[in-house]
Amino acid sequence: MGIISHDDATYHLHPSTKRKRPDDSGPLKLDHILSSNFEGHLARRQRYSIALLLASSVAQLQFTPWLRAGITKDDVLFFPYEDDDCSVSYHEPFIRQGFPLHYPGTSNAETNDYNFYSLGILLLELCFGRRLEDHPLRKKHPAETGEVKRAFDLMAALKWSQGVVDEGGDDYASAVKWCFWGSNNANQSWRGEIIKNVIRPLERCQEYFKAAAVS
Repeated sequence: MGIISHDDATYHLHPSTKRKRPDDSGPLKLDHILSSNFEGHLARRQRYSIALLLASSVAQLQFTPWLRAGITKDDVLFFPYEDDDCSVSYHEPFIRQGFPLHYPGTSNAETNDYNFYSLGILLLELCFGRRLEDHPLRKKHPAETGEVKRAFDLMAALKWSQGVVDEGGDDYASAVKWCFWGSNNANQSWRGEIIKNVIRPLERCQEYFKAAAVS
């Protein structure tokens, strides 16, 4: 369909499967899909595929206007196909983004930490198939808002992340761990670091599913 350029980045637009118009059927938020109110089922393989796609998006779009700081499950949308009310393409998530008139004066380092912590929480939620706010570890703390909420979220997420090895295996656990701990040591080559420490391990998780399917 075309190409959009921004600074030294280039974005290619191409057609995909026709989807319903937003006024016909609203998109499904990842927040709803991971909640107990969701009547469908998101299999582990689908969840891990979404995790890889979201991590790749953070690696590609960090520090561009196309990715807000601190992406959450509320920002991740899925649209039904136009010809099937029940069919949702979970391998094609959309990331919602607004464009404020004025951007907050935060440093790249602060944005890095915020985005990687948020990504780590998303990976956790996709690993276990449930929302952080529904977990007893998070319910022990007040709901709060703003910076205080983020601090409580992080405290609960760090505790919850200790169970990732048993649930998702070593590779998935290493990806989550880097988002919370390794990203603090990421220098200006952070994109290479996230590819090495998050995307590659998540790709190996996908390879395990493929190997299991053919064995």
